[in-house]
Amino acid sequence: MTHRTHPLQNKVAIVIDAAHGIGAELAHQLAHAGALVVVHYRAVQRQAAHRVEEEIFACGGRAWAVPANPYSASDIAFLLEQTQQGFGTPDIIIACESNDDMFRQQFGTHAEKVWLLSDAAGCTRKNCTLPADASYALVRIITQATRNAALQQGRHPVTTDDEEEMARSEDWLTAHAHI
Repeated sequence: MTHRTHPLQNKVAIVIDAAHGIGAELAHQLAHAGALVVVHYRAVQRQAAHRVEEEIFACGGRAWAVPANPYSASDIAFLLEQTQQGFGTPDIIIACESNDDMFRQQFGTHAEKVWLLSDAAGCTRKNCTLPADASYALVRIITQATRNAALQQGRHPVTTDDEEEMARSEDWLTAHAHI
């Protein structure tokens, strides 16, 4: 019997603002799927980021907490350099708190790998560099992490519009994924 690995196994993922909330949930779920996770944090979130890193290690995953200002070109260069040295070239960069295209531009040649949560579905259709099965898996993880984080904060996880957009995204990915 052949054991099939998860489509995100050994993918290098940077999760921006992963010290708390949806970012932490995404980091955990990506690690559970076998991704190598860079837990980005801002300087004031050091303890929380290292806690996320330790939780991932405790569950058998691989993570590395790296501080940076995501709107500073030099800090982004440092984040990318540390990612390269620790895990290799990033395959996925997820921005949890941003919906700004300027943010995507900060990543230069890696801009096509940036998933802004506000447009993750559109990103998969337009310019995603991941194979279709990995894109599909990532959209499912983003959807689940968003719901889990909202429930943990006592909010309704998604609106009807969000659910409709996710359904359209999943329909498109299902039609184009070979899983």
